[in-house]
Amino acid sequence: MDLNRLITVAIPTHNRVAVLRETLERLTRMSVPDGVAWELLVAQNHCTDDTAAMLVEFASRLPLRALTEPRPGVNFARNAAVDAARGEYI
Repeated sequence: MDLNRLITVAIPTHNRVAVLRETLERLTRMSVPDGVAWELLVAQNHCTDDTAAMLVEFASRLPLRALTEPRPGVNFARNAAVDAARGEYI
């Protein structure tokens, strides 16, 4: 694998702040090999809970970009992430 390529990790979510917090906490402990660049996209899909505020807490600990998809449906969230992704691999 060419280590100069950017990898995008995309997580669509809808009102699952507790589960998402646990996932992001585990991602902060992930060991990333030298030379590997990655970004984390969290697509908030019609969220009405505290997801946005929780993502702010993790913004300094992860290469995180928060996306907002107002239309309900996981496919809308996935497509928003694909559209915003900068990585060669998603």
